[in-house]
Amino acid sequence: MSKYYVKVDNGTNCKNNAEKAVDAYVKTHDGTLLPSVQAKEDFKKEVRNHVIKLNGMYKRCGDVPVSVWKSSDITTNIGFGGICYIRIYKVVQER
Repeated sequence: MSKYYVKVDNGTNCKNNAEKAVDAYVKTHDGTLLPSVQAKEDFKKEVRNHVIKLNGMYKRCGDVPVSVWKSSDITTNIGFGGICYIRIYKVVQER
C-alpha cells in the first residue's frame, strides 16, 4: 500500500486577497501524510474545489489558476498561479 507525503513550497509574493487566501489555505497542508492512492486523488480534488470556492469569494481579484502535473514516477505537483506549490511525494521505504 502506497503512502504519500505533502510538501508545500513558496513561489512569488501574493498580490491580492484571493492569492493570500489560497496561500494561507495551502500552507495548512504542509507535512500531511496521505495513506493511499485514493486519499491522494481525494486530496487533489478537495484542494482544487476549495481554491475554486475561494476564487468565487474574491470576485474583484483575478482567479488563482490551479494546475496539476506529474514530474516523475514519485512526484505529483499542484501549482497555484506561481504563488505556491504542493508537491506530493510517494513514500519509498529504504531496504
